[in-house]
Amino acid sequence: MNEILIDSLISLEGRTAVETTYKIEDLFLPTTLKYLLNNCLAPLLQNIPREAILLGLLTKVAQLSGHHRLNVQYNNVLLPTNVYGILFMPSGSGKDKIISTIDRYLMKPVYEYFDQAQRAYLSKEFEKIKQEAEDKFQKSGAERERYVENMLPRELSTVFKSGTVEGLAAYRQAFQKANFGATYFYNSEFGDYIASDRSNSLDFISFLNDVYNFGDNEAKIIKGEKTARAVRGVPSNMLVHTSASGLLEGALNDKLLSFFNRGLARRSLICYPQMDETLEIISNDAERKLESEATHEMKAAESLFAEILESTATNRIFTISKEVDDLIRNYERVCAFDKPKNNFEALLSEMKNRYFKAIKVSGLIALLEHPDSNVIEKNDYLAAVYIVELYSKHFARFYEAKEPDSIEKLYDYLASHPGSTLMDIRQQKFVYKDKFSRWFNESIPLLEDLARKNLKDLIQEPFQNGGKRYSLINIS
Repeated sequence: MNEILIDSLISLEGRTAVETTYKIEDLFLPTTLKYLLNNCLAPLLQNIPREAILLGLLTKVAQLSGHHRLNVQYNNVLLPTNVYGILFMPSGSGKDKIISTIDRYLMKPVYEYFDQAQRAYLSKEFEKIKQEAEDKFQKSGAERERYVENMLPRELSTVFKSGTVEGLAAYRQAFQKANFGATYFYNSEFGDYIASDRSNSLDFISFLNDVYNFGDNEAKIIKGEKTARAVRGVPSNMLVHTSASGLLEGALNDKLLSFFNRGLARRSLICYPQMDETLEIISNDAERKLESEATHEMKAAESLFAEILESTATNRIFTISKEVDDLIRNYERVCAFDKPKNNFEALLSEMKNRYFKAIKVSGLIALLEHPDSNVIEKNDYLAAVYIVELYSKHFARFYEAKEPDSIEKLYDYLASHPGSTLMDIRQQKFVYKDKFSRWFNESIPLLEDLARKNLKDLIQEPFQNGGKRYSLINIS
């Protein structure tokens, strides 16, 4: 691990934790995590930012660890090794493909193990309930059947994509009774979720916030007089993603900030990657070679996940050495003293909570890097700090981003579509159609000014029926 990274944690005088860029630097990634990212996943997810792939991978490793409910013991408190992730990427850029690829190649043993555990659990519960029914209703077969039907436990699922507070509370109660597994909330249309009924959405996210730290939630009324009992120690994982378009300003931005300020930001790793303007084009043969090699590597990675599942005890606890404890305390002070450039509530809250997120992530790194050891090592925590700082920088960048105004959108469109007609521009729907003519006439002088600032000229060429074609060309 880079000594500068270590020094920045140990010393408090600099009032800064880690200097990172928006892009992943392989130097700071631990060996196994780097192997899974670069050798297994990235070749199958070409032209998708590695920061986005890593976030999806971390939530799935957390799902793996959640099956046996792994914890890190810090200050005599057990912390689940869980992850909340939020990904902002444009539509059509491969957000769903990240998780589908990880599920297909890496998570197969996890889901098979889960299904086996659930079948054994349901079978045992059925026999238990059946015996209870026979003891209670010896003379009535109909009452025995009704009792068994009413008392059968809820079937569990590895992932849920929507729900209510009451439903999630009941679901978590079922997980606690089963004594294995963790909840995983996955929503691929988080922008629509934010735009939906605000009260229900905020209540649901608030409930997820409550269970993040320790896997605990209090009792909830779910139907009438029926109550979902309090739950202790059931980890909660989350990955939601959406396009940032429409969320950077206006009413939806206000709603998003409500989610962030309620505590979602400080609990989450937030990824807002820089999308490459030009795609990396390789030959078909080279692409097939990369995919073949990655698929081969995936088999070894899948075996690693299976071995971890088979060899890990339920409720396993990672402990922390004094050296790592010193690092955590120093980093906590750094996070408390430092301040973001923009003094937003959610940014301040997120910064103060980074040391805590890093503890959880360090448990995942330890599980991958040395699965036979129950001790968090120095490099585990330093790598976790790097990851948390990387995504914190993404979050700050998201706050600094603004929706391009209609003139900028028009400029970008003409820069990439020379020779566009008025009809072509109208079809882009930069403004409402009833305002288009006035907007376009007023935009021409502003567009010419913007072009000159970028050393370009706006060219208007005559076109059929008195129309024009519009292009931006470099000033010679």
